[in-house]
Amino acid sequence: MSIRLPRIIASILLAAMLCLPALAQDCPPPLQPPTQAELQKLAASARDRGFLWRIEKDGRVSHLYGTLHAQKAQWISPGPRVSQALRAANALALEIDVTDPATLLQQAAAMAAQPATPLPAALRARLRERMQAECVPPEALAMLPPEMQVMTLTLAAVRRDGLEAAYGSDLMLALAARAQNKPVHALETVDEQLRAIKPANDADLIALVDQSVRDLEGGLARRVLLRAAESWANSDAGAMQHYRDWCECERTATERAMQQRLLHDRNPVLAERITALHASHGPLFAAVGALHMFGPNGLPDLLRARGFKVTRVF
Repeated sequence: MSIRLPRIIASILLAAMLCLPALAQDCPPPLQPPTQAELQKLAASARDRGFLWRIEKDGRVSHLYGTLHAQKAQWISPGPRVSQALRAANALALEIDVTDPATLLQQAAAMAAQPATPLPAALRARLRERMQAECVPPEALAMLPPEMQVMTLTLAAVRRDGLEAAYGSDLMLALAARAQNKPVHALETVDEQLRAIKPANDADLIALVDQSVRDLEGGLARRVLLRAAESWANSDAGAMQHYRDWCECERTATERAMQQRLLHDRNPVLAERITALHASHGPLFAAVGALHMFGPNGLPDLLRARGFKVTRVF
C-alpha cells in the first residue's frame, strides 16, 4: 500500500488524464473545478484541517504545515489559521513546486530517461485491469514507470469517494501563494523524489507493483487512503502518529525499504532545507505531506533538534 508518496506532480498528471473520455458507465464524472461563486462559498465556511506548528528561531516566526495530497472539493479552501500563517509568511516552501512548468518538464525528461523494467505478462494484464477498473485510460500512464503507474492508480481509487489529487493541498497553497505574489520554493528536486520512489532493483520493483495491485484489487489501498484522509481532515494526530499500526504498509522487506526511503531518509534533508529557508527567506510557510510530521524522525522533532522552538497550533 502506498499513500506515503512524495508530491511528484501526481495531481497534475491525474487531472490531465481525467479529461479523457470515461471508460465505463460507473466511472466518476470528469473533474469540474468549482466556480468562482462556489469558491467564495467554500472560503466563507472553511475550517482548519491538517496539522500546523509554529516554529521560531533567531527572532523569526515561521510555520510548518502537514498537507494531504488529495482532497475533497469542500476542503480546498485553507482554514483561518492556515490562511493567516500563509499571509504572514514571506515565502512558501513545498516538497516540489507543483505550479512551475519547468518542474513538469524536468519530471517528464527524468522519467523518460529511466530504463524500462519489463513486468511479467500476468502482472501487466492485472495492471491494465486495474486501469480499466479505476477509469484510467492506459495511454494516459504509458509514459510512466510502473511504480508511478500504481501510485497514480492508488489516487484514482478514491475519486468515487470525492478525493481528487487535482485538489491536493500543496497545489491549493501554491496557487494561494502565487495570488499573494509570494515566491514558492522547492524543498527537493525532481531527481531526489524519483530516487525515493524507485525500488532498489527489478525484483523489488516487481514485488512492489504486484503487492500494490493486490491492495487495489482487494480494496485495501482505498480503505487506508480514506482513513488517512479523514484523519487529516479531523486533525487527528493520534491516528497519524500510529499510522504504521493500521496502514499495512510494512509487511515485507521491500515495503519497509520503500517506507524508509519515502519518509525517514527524506526527513533530515527536508528539515535542513526548511532551516536554511527560514534563515534566508523567513518568515516561512513550509508545507510537507502530513506523514512526515509524526514518529521519532518527524519534522517537528528534527526542527527542535536544530534549535527551533516548536509549538503545535492544531
